[in-house]
Amino acid sequence: MGSTMLQLVQQATSELGVPVPTYVTGNTNQDVIQINALMNACGYELLRKADWQQLVKQNIFTTSWSQSPGSVNLAEPNTIGLLTGLNNVDTNYQVVGPGVPNATYVTSITPQGNNYVVTLNQSVSQATDLSTPIFSSPTAFTLNLYTNSGYENYIYFTVDVTSYIQAGDLVYGNYIPPNTTVSSIVYDPDSEPGYVGYMIISNPVPVTTPSGIQALSFYRTTPTLFTFQKVKYAMPSDYDSTVPRTHWDKSKRWEMLGPEDAQQWEWLLSGYISTGPRIRWRIFQGKFQIWPGVSYNELLGFEYRSKAWAEGADGTAKNSFTADTDTCIYPDRLMVLGTKLKYFEAKGFDTTAMYRDYLSELETCIAQNTSAANLSFAPRPGTVLIGYDNIPDSGYGN
Repeated sequence: MGSTMLQLVQQATSELGVPVPTYVTGNTNQDVIQINALMNACGYELLRKADWQQLVKQNIFTTSWSQSPGSVNLAEPNTIGLLTGLNNVDTNYQVVGPGVPNATYVTSITPQGNNYVVTLNQSVSQATDLSTPIFSSPTAFTLNLYTNSGYENYIYFTVDVTSYIQAGDLVYGNYIPPNTTVSSIVYDPDSEPGYVGYMIISNPVPVTTPSGIQALSFYRTTPTLFTFQKVKYAMPSDYDSTVPRTHWDKSKRWEMLGPEDAQQWEWLLSGYISTGPRIRWRIFQGKFQIWPGVSYNELLGFEYRSKAWAEGADGTAKNSFTADTDTCIYPDRLMVLGTKLKYFEAKGFDTTAMYRDYLSELETCIAQNTSAANLSFAPRPGTVLIGYDNIPDSGYGN
């Protein structure tokens, strides 16, 4: 980082021949207020002038999904009830299940006792009765008894459930990852005060799981399930624009296909044959949307241009100068010349010389901000494998 906002304003005012301020933020002098505003305007406009390497960032995230037994009554076809374990599900999820149309999204989710009721944007065409669990209790089980201590695979119970639950049983409930089973179960009244035993599950709960009682249900065989797949992901808070051809499914090591236009997207969501092994993407309604949804934890990522060209003294990324101690990613000289040019334009002065100086500095800064590839006037094909240099003139196959 270079000079602070105060230092930049002081340099610009010195060159313009106007009074040099000792502070900027909170200054009531009209020239200082105007120069501060013009310097911010310069920062905003430079965002579009080049792909400044300091502003190119990576956004990497893991897809989310959840599963739950549920019940559908065709008298209310837009709702699924008696769902469990959907504490992280919201309106960014789509639903897959018996009788659920393609591209059906959650419009609302409401806690109802120890369960959830989900409202959908499309009607379900098949009634579903809730599979009966072998054991279910809203109060008997405690997750993450020792927060962040390596006990995320342990569930403690206050009543003896060893006659109902056995290793291999499926577990559903808040914070329980999909496809979780009981690995072992132990009756031990001396294990922890207030508990009569514990079980170890195949998948640990997230370390952020609050320690306490959770309602859990256990099944011997796989129940009828509804799958909730997150397909809409929030953009980074400093997102300005995306960098083309940087969108990758890092788990499969395949480039994601996109951005899809509106017509292609509707074909994907509504067509008979519209899915394949590769993820497609679109930025729509301020969200990074993917298709098809995935029922596993897939690592996705892309590069984007940040709009946070300023930075506070504490390292906080900012979209503009707001304090005298703020700095920016642009070269000092470019900011000073850009501010002077805008000052002359605002006052109605001749800007010919100012514009020449600014444009020369801008071109230099852009050229030196990143390296550039070497270009050849006489490019030749590579000869790493078979090429002109190692193919015989005759005798093929002999």
